Amino acid sequence: MSRPYPGPSPTATAWLQDLMSARLGVAVTLETGAEAWVMRLAGAEGDIRFPRQLAGLGQGQAPETCHRIAVTEPGLPFDSLVAPGLDTSSDQLIAHDGATLHVAYDLPGLILWVLTRCEEIGREEVLDRFGRFPASASHAMRFDYLDRPVVDEWLLTLSHVLRKVWPALRVPPHVPKTEPSHDVDRPSRYGFTDAKTLVRRMAGDLRRGLGSSTVLRAPWMRRQAERSLPPGDPANNFDWIMDQSEQLGLRSTFYFITHPHPHPEDPRYPFDSPAIRDLMQRIDARGHAIGLHPSLGSFHAPERIAAEAERLRQMQDRLGLRQDPAGARMHYLQWRAETTPMALAAAGLAHDATLGFADRPGFRAGTAHPYPWYDLASDSRPDLIMRPLVVMDQCLISPHHLGLSPQDALEAGQALAASAHGVGGTFTLLWHNDMFSTQNLRDLYVGLLGKGMTDRQPEIGPGSQW
Repeated sequence: MSRPYPGPSPTATAWLQDLMSARLGVAVTLETGAEAWVMRLAGAEGDIRFPRQLAGLGQGQAPETCHRIAVTEPGLPFDSLVAPGLDTSSDQLIAHDGATLHVAYDLPGLILWVLTRCEEIGREEVLDRFGRFPASASHAMRFDYLDRPVVDEWLLTLSHVLRKVWPALRVPPHVPKTEPSHDVDRPSRYGFTDAKTLVRRMAGDLRRGLGSSTVLRAPWMRRQAERSLPPGDPANNFDWIMDQSEQLGLRSTFYFITHPHPHPEDPRYPFDSPAIRDLMQRIDARGHAIGLHPSLGSFHAPERIAAEAERLRQMQDRLGLRQDPAGARMHYLQWRAETTPMALAAAGLAHDATLGFADRPGFRAGTAHPYPWYDLASDSRPDLIMRPLVVMDQCLISPHHLGLSPQDALEAGQALAASAHGVGGTFTLLWHNDMFSTQNLRDLYVGLLGKGMTDRQPEIGPGSQW
């Protein structure tokens, strides 16, 4: 690419330097020159240079090209690297020039472009009806690499390359993790509804084949939910969810809505009801985490996010919960790079677990590792950690998205888990508490949760349906 490049700000360069140091496990310095980035290790001779091929990319822009670079480094779980913006493919990844090692691609530029979601800024013309940037409009979908954590693959390769410059260097490995999470949109299938909604749900459940014994108990469940979530309620799977996590030594995070927005598509449950208070206390007592699920439309309303976060903190204090500072995941995965992260940080929230596409699973931020946010618009580094989302239940099985069969959904989700774990990253899984109405759904969840961690893999029969 040949467009002039104004250069990253000192804040952006410092962010890149710190991020690369953390990921490589060794303190490096990063400098920008007219033609290249220069990386050095303090106290060591030699340097590594990256060409500035992504020069000229502005907010809302994406490269017009994407090629692959062949990888011959032993011990890597891939044989090529994805290189957005590379004009021609290259068969040579690195070249030596005395004490300098030249890498054939602009890795710092890639990190800056992908992790800040630069291409999404100001793209109102492609947003869906919920104001979301869709996977279908992304460079990753256009060039077929959404299923690859491209930033992690490059950094893992770089850690191997570093030893060619500094042979005594020992880069510590990252330990693969799995993090299950659950947006509490509807804590009860039949509770917290009016009579008309109750009848409609009962009729729909009977048509879908839900057991008549369960459906006929719906009026009782509706009354019971005023005090505590009733056993047998199809949405009340919280204890089962925690059982699955605990069997694998995992910690689930449950994100609660504190202020339902007056919108027909927004769930409504009284956050301060006895049933919700009891649920939060049980989650806390079992050592799982509680977070905020900001209400519909709040992704561009900082004052609403702040008020909802404060209500969650007040409830936690009132109940004496032993929770770390709360993070958040936006409702309906509504998220805009221009506004949402800074609003979450201003509200005192510790992390943002939203960063996955609503219409496709995969690596929206190009990484399976948590990372600190750098905000392009304000050129600042807020106190907010991004936890990229890899798989959401609806992305796999909804007919509005991939609409996969049980077996295909299991294979697709497990492949993404393997990609995340292959780079020492975290496989993040969002599964709503009311998405366990059939045995196939439970088997799918268990199969994804345990991928790479246990031999406890369910078998889903070929041709079986939801």
